[in-house]
Amino acid sequence: MRRFRVLLATALFALGLPAGALAHGDGPKHYLEGVDVYPGLNPPPTTEVERQLTGYVQAANQAGLHVKVAVASEGDVLDRPRDLRRPQAYAETVAAWIGASGPVIIVTPYGVGVAGARAPDVKVPLHASVDLMAKTAMGAIRAVAEDAGHPLPAHVAPAPPPCAQRS
Repeated sequence: MRRFRVLLATALFALGLPAGALAHGDGPKHYLEGVDVYPGLNPPPTTEVERQLTGYVQAANQAGLHVKVAVASEGDVLDRPRDLRRPQAYAETVAAWIGASGPVIIVTPYGVGVAGARAPDVKVPLHASVDLMAKTAMGAIRAVAEDAGHPLPAHVAPAPPPCAQRS
């Protein structure tokens, strides 16, 4: 009976943790193992900008370039926030960790890192908000896709909103 209580308490504790805590302090690394976009969670971008970023990744995929993208702030990389200061090295670490088959683009407050493709000349504005960092990522996606011979359309539609949950 005691083991059941401990197991139940552990499960309830784990369910109450924020997603970043379950990712062992490195949200981008763990999220990109299973999805193509880590929009940043601490703080998150606005819903509109997140949908636009996801739309760019989907457009790159449709153009034949499988790209993974992360927007990361200090709150997203709790175990090694210093990695954000070296975005190129961080992008290469993430790409190796997840076994990426295509380009991995990481945008941090300190710059843009690209692994698996030629890095575009895209800069992160000083004191950029997470929305502006996500827009920088969109520019990087467009530049990487163009350089790889998979240009994106002039207008990239945002991803559709998540389905409304039924009660």
